[in-house]
Amino acid sequence: MGAAKGRRERMYPALDFQADAIACERRRQQRFAISSAAQVIISRRCVDAVTADISSGGVLLKSKVVFPVRKRVEVRIDWPAVLDERCGLRLVFHGRVLRSNPDGTAIEMLRYHYRTRLRKCTVPAPGSQPA
Repeated sequence: MGAAKGRRERMYPALDFQADAIACERRRQQRFAISSAAQVIISRRCVDAVTADISSGGVLLKSKVVFPVRKRVEVRIDWPAVLDERCGLRLVFHGRVLRSNPDGTAIEMLRYHYRTRLRKCTVPAPGSQPA
């Protein structure tokens, strides 16, 4: 019985370590901490947000709004790079809300493209009166 107990003690720490490693590496893409202005278009409304981090698979946003999970959205992010040293870029992507709470909103990126940054979002914010 002592040998069996000893084997169990040696096996469990290895299993615990592997489980921890898998939990830490559950994301497929590397994430980058980029803080940039963003707008989320949901049901023809525009909500201001700020990026917390971003990867090729999605983005984590901070905003004052909790979004409905599984809802399709358009996200516009003011990209930190400029084109020809004079024209700002904007990453525009269509995605799906994976989770949302007061701490942040995770959005899966389904398709994306870049545009030049000309002006801010022209869609009215929720609860605002059209001009």
